[in-house]
Amino acid sequence: SVGAQEWRTPVVKNSQQATWNDWYEFPLEVVDGHLLEINMYDDDTSSSDEFLGYAAIDVHSAMQTVHFLAKKGPKQQTRNPQMLQSNQPLLSRSTKANLEMVAGRKTKYKNITGTVDVEMAWMPLVKTPGPPTGKLFPSTTAAVLNVFLYSANNLVKFSDKSAFPSGHLPSPQAIITVANYTKETQISKNTQQASFNHGEIFMLQSNWKAQTLVIDVQDTEK
Repeated sequence: SVGAQEWRTPVVKNSQQATWNDWYEFPLEVVDGHLLEINMYDDDTSSSDEFLGYAAIDVHSAMQTVHFLAKKGPKQQTRNPQMLQSNQPLLSRSTKANLEMVAGRKTKYKNITGTVDVEMAWMPLVKTPGPPTGKLFPSTTAAVLNVFLYSANNLVKFSDKSAFPSGHLPSPQAIITVANYTKETQISKNTQQASFNHGEIFMLQSNWKAQTLVIDVQDTEK
């Protein structure tokens, strides 16, 4: 995970040397101040998953960072002299991080060992995108759409033009749809002037020019 964005890998059965070779995309405005956090678990169908370790890697420096709850973390890596620069068109960094114990995580193991090998690639936004073959990793993203919905005002009728019942105040919620994404805002209770202040980032594919952004405001009290 990076920030609120989280991905889960497929499960590798009965292995102490798991290999994925999978890429996951995270939209970032800047490279500074972000951690790539990896939580490893033993998938168990008969009980809750056992914790196998945690690793955090600073996106900018590609260096491991100790978890703030860890009493004694892994040895810090030597500082990377080639920091990830956001003004460069295409950059890739590989790093190895040690898995560490985190207090409070459920596990039957007294000692946590193991490492993770990670490659991170920075692909900045450009006005004129290049060919798909020019990418550092097999990305399907061709465009990034950033939407911020401030408010919906003067809500006095339903979509079928019928008026609200006498004394009724709506509790609006907005549903944002584009491509195969559907996102919902929080509900604003009992108001005709709903304030959402809700932001979303959508990763769109090569057909992004044919997509339509739809914002549907609904009364959850109807």
